[in-house]
Amino acid sequence: MMLHSDDSFAPSAPFGNEIATSTPSHATAASPSDGPMRVIESELGSWALLAYKANYYLDVRCEMGPYRLHLLIKLDHVETSQYVFLGRVFVESLTKQIRMMPQYFYNRNEPIAMQQLVAYAIAKPRAK
Repeated sequence: MMLHSDDSFAPSAPFGNEIATSTPSHATAASPSDGPMRVIESELGSWALLAYKANYYLDVRCEMGPYRLHLLIKLDHVETSQYVFLGRVFVESLTKQIRMMPQYFYNRNEPIAMQQLVAYAIAKPRAK
């Protein structure tokens, strides 16, 4: 978890370089793979859904008073099924839950090494 008291984003999650998607890319088209971590869907400056090694990860920007933090949550099997079924609607709903109760999700925050992979995946240009 990265805390910041200014208006900058966490270095581990440079959302400013990403492109927000407008159409759901869930189900088989966005299935996780053993390749490099990649952004599946995102909302600029807010959250990013990533796929890596048969798992989905949700990186959410949260605010707690004067602090900003990023929580990187690995989706469990139930959440993954809900994403496959509902797509972006589910991700937006889960993002709201994480923002409302970040302390509840804190114990699911991924280690810094995984957060660095996320930063790289978000920062690199997307293939067209």
